[in-house]
Amino acid sequence: MKKKQFRIRLFEGANKIAELVALEAAKYNGKENMTLPLLNAFALTVKTIGREDDTQVEQIGEHTLHIDTRVNGSYETVCIIEEIEIWEVVNEIEDEESVSILAGTKN
Repeated sequence: MKKKQFRIRLFEGANKIAELVALEAAKYNGKENMTLPLLNAFALTVKTIGREDDTQVEQIGEHTLHIDTRVNGSYETVCIIEEIEIWEVVNEIEDEESVSILAGTKN
């Protein structure tokens, strides 16, 4: 079974917006109710409320969110969040095997 998660990379020089968005992504990591477009909207809201003119928030394609901040006149990426799919490992055993494990006869 596939499951969506966020790969979060926070770089040196990250500002409060990048940190808050990274924390929000980590908080909802693996849960169905958070998507990258929602995370992008959250980042833009935080940017607007914080009046951070030196920060750019951009969703690139369907699966990547970049947060850049101005350093010495040019923009540098301080946070990248990628929405990835991972396979969830399901450990299944046969009925006979479970009985032998419970009985303590499994080698």
